[in-house]
Amino acid sequence: MIWNSKPQIRRMFRKITAREVEDRRLKLSTKGRYGLRALIDLAQYSGETPVSITSISDRQNISERYLEQLMSMLKKGGLVKSLRGAGGGYVLARDAS
Repeated sequence: MIWNSKPQIRRMFRKITAREVEDRRLKLSTKGRYGLRALIDLAQYSGETPVSITSISDRQNISERYLEQLMSMLKKGGLVKSLRGAGGGYVLARDAS
């Protein structure tokens, strides 16, 4: 599960307390927001084929270099898988549903 992964991932996606939800004080860091946007983009566009960083970057208006760093952290956290080669890219590690 995500909470057993690296400290960087835990900071990006920390557990949300009921009080925060009730008080609507939930805040995500920029890194967390961009990581979430990348995951949502992968869920929408990957299907059976991997999605390149360039295509995510273009759709989400996130720098490719920053997105590479985020995807590396998400990969270490077990949320995405990378596929190398000419048709390579990233896919979700588990089914989006």
